[in-house]
Amino acid sequence: MQPGEAQPPTLTFNDDQFWLEIKKDKTSLFSTGPADVTQLVQAHVTASKKLSEYESYATSLFVTPSSLNDLKCLIKVGHNPYLRCYIPRALQCNYKDHEHFDLYYAIATGNVAEVKRIAAAKSNLTTLQLEGYTALQFAVRNGFPEVVKALWPQGTSVNSPSLLVTAITSDFPDTVQVLLDKKVDVDASDDTANYKELSPLHVAIGQGSTRISLSLLRANAKFDSFAVRSNQTPLMLAAEVGNLWVSEELLQRGANKTINLKNTNGIGALQCALECSRRNLVPQMLKMLFAAGATVDSLDLIKAAMACEHGKENPYDATIFPMLLDRGIDINTRAPEQNKHRTAVHFVAENKRPDLVQLLVSRGASLDHIDTDGNKVTPDGKIIKAQEK
Repeated sequence: MQPGEAQPPTLTFNDDQFWLEIKKDKTSLFSTGPADVTQLVQAHVTASKKLSEYESYATSLFVTPSSLNDLKCLIKVGHNPYLRCYIPRALQCNYKDHEHFDLYYAIATGNVAEVKRIAAAKSNLTTLQLEGYTALQFAVRNGFPEVVKALWPQGTSVNSPSLLVTAITSDFPDTVQVLLDKKVDVDASDDTANYKELSPLHVAIGQGSTRISLSLLRANAKFDSFAVRSNQTPLMLAAEVGNLWVSEELLQRGANKTINLKNTNGIGALQCALECSRRNLVPQMLKMLFAAGATVDSLDLIKAAMACEHGKENPYDATIFPMLLDRGIDINTRAPEQNKHRTAVHFVAENKRPDLVQLLVSRGASLDHIDTDGNKVTPDGKIIKAQEK
């Protein structure tokens, strides 16, 4: 660090008093005060949000625990790049008398040599548990790839879909790769309530894990799998969250063949892209989907109008509408009855976007349409009753 350069935030964990604090320039950004370990588990969420305000410093965070020899708070700076503070359950005081605490403590702290030493003396590794976790499950949950390798049963396969989903939801790309290298079933759904209707690829895309999603695809995860009940494809999900990289990989692997399929709500990949909240990515996503064969209908213009950013001009929404209109759709299409038979002009006016009203009018939109509430739109983008002047 050069003289005069801003100092990064520092995180200090006081092992004796269970005190977690984040400081920058001698100012406390966040502090738990004296707390027990259970409270610190909840505190890490608040700490992560606080540090996200200082992204430029996040990659240079350093940790100064008061006691390295008895570290009860495991700190990991993730690739995302927010601080993640993992406090394994096995480190809580009420587990110190557990017969396998020594093994689980070694797993939780990533001590590979100690894990190997203890595991070699135990004959029941696949059946022993702490709070329902086998040693291998606990290792995956805590995200140390080398520990997972050390505990993997030699010469046998492990048929546990929850291992892969656990690594995915914990956002441990390296651990996911270890599991893939061990040939776990890349398409098997987890049997737990939260994920039993989703493939691992759906889970990874849904939580925004680009690296993990790409790893799954390169391990030949099914690009055209359907979520149970919703019929959501991975491409629909990637378009919805605005993940260009995963969408591109899916299309290259053949997702273009099912690009115009609809889910149970009648929505396809293109419509999911139009509803994406990351408006700056929507034009790029549309361009990619159109190039892959996505088709549009007039109601897609309604969907774009409903999804435009409220009350704030931006170059992205102004790009989306011409992209749709240039494909020949009817600019004056009316929405279904449940949407009061409004046109795109009504919806952009409702979102307080006079700039888009003007854009649509310049492309031939009519201001004479009246919705079922008796409202119409003025040239300056206001909604008035039809009889008003």
